[in-house]
Amino acid sequence: MNKSWRDSLSSIVERAGSNTIILINGVQNSGKSTFASCLVNKLLNREDNDVFLMDLDPGQPNYNLAGQVALLKMDNYILTNADFK
Repeated sequence: MNKSWRDSLSSIVERAGSNTIILINGVQNSGKSTFASCLVNKLLNREDNDVFLMDLDPGQPNYNLAGQVALLKMDNYILTNADFK
C-alpha cells in the first residue's frame, strides 16, 4: 500500500464518528473497491462503531448480483475483493 493511501485511510479513520458517511468515487480501475476494502478493515479495528458498506455499482458489484445495489453490515474483515465474486 502506498503512502498516499495509508495517510488517507488514517485521516479518515481518525475523523470518523459514529454516524459518518464516506463516499468513494473515481474513474474505472482506479482502485475504489480495494480502497473501500482497506477502509472497512481499518474501521472494523475500532470497537466503538458498526460498519456498513453500500455497494452502488450495479455494473460491477462486489457484494451482490449485477443490476442491484446492496447495504451490508460488515462483521468480518475483507480478505480480497475476489472472495465476493
